[in-house]
Amino acid sequence: MKIIDKNKRFSESLLWKLQSDAYTNFGVEAWTEKGVPSYLTSNPYTAKQYAQAALGYLRDSVRRGAIDFSKPVYIFDLGAGTGRFGYLFLKHLLEWIEQLPLRNIQVRYVMTDMVEKNLAFLQSHPYLQDLIDHRYLDFALYHHGYIEEPLVLRNTQEVLTPGSLQNPAIVIGNYFFDTIPQDLFKVQAGKLHEGRITISSPIPYSETHPDPSIISGMECRYDYVPIEDASDYFPGNKDVNRLLHQYAANFEGVPFLFPSGAFQTLDYFSRLSQNRYLMLAGDQGVCTDKQVKEWGEPQISRHGSFSISVSYHAIAEYFRMRGGTGLLTTLPDPLFVVIAAAADAPVEEMQELRFSFLQSFDSFEPSDYWKIVLCCEREWKTPPLDLLLLLIKIGNWDPINFHAFFPAIHAQLPKASPQLRDDLCYTIDRVWQQFYPVSPQEGEFVMNLGVLLYEMEQPEKALVYFERALKVAGDRADIWKNMGVCYAALQDTENALACFQKAKSLK
Repeated sequence: MKIIDKNKRFSESLLWKLQSDAYTNFGVEAWTEKGVPSYLTSNPYTAKQYAQAALGYLRDSVRRGAIDFSKPVYIFDLGAGTGRFGYLFLKHLLEWIEQLPLRNIQVRYVMTDMVEKNLAFLQSHPYLQDLIDHRYLDFALYHHGYIEEPLVLRNTQEVLTPGSLQNPAIVIGNYFFDTIPQDLFKVQAGKLHEGRITISSPIPYSETHPDPSIISGMECRYDYVPIEDASDYFPGNKDVNRLLHQYAANFEGVPFLFPSGAFQTLDYFSRLSQNRYLMLAGDQGVCTDKQVKEWGEPQISRHGSFSISVSYHAIAEYFRMRGGTGLLTTLPDPLFVVIAAAADAPVEEMQELRFSFLQSFDSFEPSDYWKIVLCCEREWKTPPLDLLLLLIKIGNWDPINFHAFFPAIHAQLPKASPQLRDDLCYTIDRVWQQFYPVSPQEGEFVMNLGVLLYEMEQPEKALVYFERALKVAGDRADIWKNMGVCYAALQDTENALACFQKAKSLK
């Protein structure tokens, strides 16, 4: 092991350069190949809950007379990644807006990322083209380190600068704040100390040829040095400094992380929107005094890149101390927490947002759904078919879990009742509506939908899904063979032979 970064302030350490290098190097493969987590923030259930909270905020904004219907409402998706969350979120929000008195609101959803390869992937994704054509969707390069740079939209070429937004905005930060700089502190004998990190690695660091594999093998050590003058530790940001000293008074003797990068990002969008915005985020993090005290020094989760839990306790308090709203769930699990925070009014003036938050996130969090699914996987080798269909329905027709449970669904199909078969056919159509591919391998999921329909003696419907599978996966022998079997069942000999010949040519 060799020291590659020594005794650095946590927010200024090499960690964050390694993070940027990893995402720049991997592109979309960060999620499709390298194991960077995305499920909890990119499934239909989570997207629906976020859309409900956004809708509540928009209703409050209309009621308060804050919306100019001649101007767009911008929704910024920070670190949009594969675009799956944004696609599902917009699907729900636009559908609901059209059915409510909000139909005159112009929505402009902006997928941002710091990696050009990711933006290129998003701009060319076939499932996003209709949203782009209708001007619901745009794209922008954004890095958490941007402080003064304008946000330039790729399609409209609009340049967004401080104060340029005429309507309240919505900022979404899923698995974002846990990947940007934080600071580390500890109070000893009444004095605030700054946390410093030393990083060692068996692989040397090279500025010219950065190697993301350093992350998996690095070791970190933390030391603390007293801060001589902590009155303006974050220069010019009196609210963040006030919050830091409030933390120092409450958490004597325990190390605590402080989300300085998050505050910098929120300040950027506050200036764009004239401090009128809703922030929605889902992440690993802590939300209570007890969780902060038990947190300890940074635990670095490694998964191709890395992530570090965030103090949403501090972020919620930041909004409240500035006269805004900070909503956290009643029983937060540090594994995955959610927050809804509005900068422009206290909670008493945000009745619709508060009601939406209580009815969606607080009553049944995204992590609650995930835990139930895991429990079923653990307790049953083959969960009952009716239970599986109910789970998928509760998850807002979740394709990922349908795919995970496909072997169990397929195994029980021969003995399924006529009613269960009808329910399965309906479920297949609904999960397809929530499907958004990010790699050709996901054609397997679509093909499996066709297999189930064929085995329920619906070859015509099965053909539709096999054709869709080809569009996702490209030419595959097994898909063409399945199509041939369907045509044979329909007594279409000519097309059956053509498909079998195509399958043979691909082997």
